[in-house]
Amino acid sequence: MLEKFSNVRIFTMEELRQVTQNWSSRFHIYPKIVYKGTLEDNTAVAVYLPDFAKSGKEAVINTWMLQSQIVHKNIINLLGCCLEDDTPLFVYDSPAKCSLSDILNGEEDFPLDLRVKIAVETAEALEYLHSSAVGITAHDSVEPRNLLVDDNFMPKLTRFSWVWRLANQTGLPLNDGRIDNDALVLSKAQRDVYEFGILLLELIGRKKRDGEDNLDIIVQFTKAYEIENTGKAMFHKGITGEGDTTVLEEIGRLALKCIVSKAEERPTIPEVAQHLRMLRRRWKVIMAQGATWISVFHPKASFTFTQTTLARGGRKP
Repeated sequence: MLEKFSNVRIFTMEELRQVTQNWSSRFHIYPKIVYKGTLEDNTAVAVYLPDFAKSGKEAVINTWMLQSQIVHKNIINLLGCCLEDDTPLFVYDSPAKCSLSDILNGEEDFPLDLRVKIAVETAEALEYLHSSAVGITAHDSVEPRNLLVDDNFMPKLTRFSWVWRLANQTGLPLNDGRIDNDALVLSKAQRDVYEFGILLLELIGRKKRDGEDNLDIIVQFTKAYEIENTGKAMFHKGITGEGDTTVLEEIGRLALKCIVSKAEERPTIPEVAQHLRMLRRRWKVIMAQGATWISVFHPKASFTFTQTTLARGGRKP
């Protein structure tokens, strides 16, 4: 099956035994069974044993065939597979030191600039997936545990067992034929926006997701903005330094736009990515110049890009 994709290497089972030193070491940052390995050129890899219980063998293989065509710096790279056994094995590059979930739940310093970097680059990974370059592919599992982070805090989106793609853009069967129209795939893309909104709240907040629906963090942030027109009470105290509050407010309001109940009222992922890039650029300029950021982005307004004014001494230029 995968032989027709020239960018994917086909491993034998014996090669993988050598790569993993006879399956001697496992990664514990992944939610599934993943073994550590090293290729002959010293490339660190992760050898993944997928779970077919929910989707079936053919569905999983089809999904990874799609992933073999996805190439982005913030998406984990599929290097190859082994189809010799009844259970196929998949080989990925392995740049990660931990997951974003580990960082959010840990005690190490996690400054705002790194949080913004992860937010922007994760949005760009999703923007790529939702673009015409790959035919609107939805990830459908945008969570901290599925974002791996390397030593330079570069995020890598992983866990593609539920990637969905517009049926009319590919000749490959999708997940046991359960996708028979574009509307369902587009609804999955809208779900990505919703989940990314929750991810933003976790990056800026002092509260983590709670349960499958994450209602607690959503309710508390929404209430804070509705009652006080600010999310300051919810922001992580370790990242609310001088000059940082405004960018936190902007990210919080953007997150609330992403999690509105009506999917058609949410921004698209490309809009979200563009907005975050703009926020980061303006924040850097403001911090460098000592200017004042005046925002007119209201959380109840229809989604538009933030208009900002740089001012010195409290006056507009």
